[in-house]
Amino acid sequence: MQRLQELERNLAECQLHLTSSENEIETMKAVEKIHLEDLKIAREETDQISKRIDEVRLFVDDVNDAAARLLAEDLKLDEHAKGQIEHVNKRYSTLKRAIRIRQAAVRNAASDFGPTSEHFLNQSVTLPWQRAISKSNLLPYYIE
Repeated sequence: MQRLQELERNLAECQLHLTSSENEIETMKAVEKIHLEDLKIAREETDQISKRIDEVRLFVDDVNDAAARLLAEDLKLDEHAKGQIEHVNKRYSTLKRAIRIRQAAVRNAASDFGPTSEHFLNQSVTLPWQRAISKSNLLPYYIE
């Protein structure tokens, strides 16, 4: 009975942390809507959320460990508990996949559109030149 309560407590705590992390990802601005100058900040935020998601793994492991202890004592889990455990593991996998995709998208946006991608533009002007960002469409341009 005590092991079953431990499993239920671990499930509740894990679901709480998963929901919190899912909400964080949902409230993040879409990568294509991030301004060029905000890409570095977006990358740092994404990395911080990724670390928090890695910490959620501990709660998922607690759920799986509690279930394994029950099974080791030959106690059967009902279908509802099995379903909840599977759902928690799927939610974590989906969350981890979503943050990896976002990290790749932010990284690609920074390399494709960031300051390092503009090296080809400076060849079209002669020194001394100045780099500026258009106020209307936020695109970079060079001034001779």
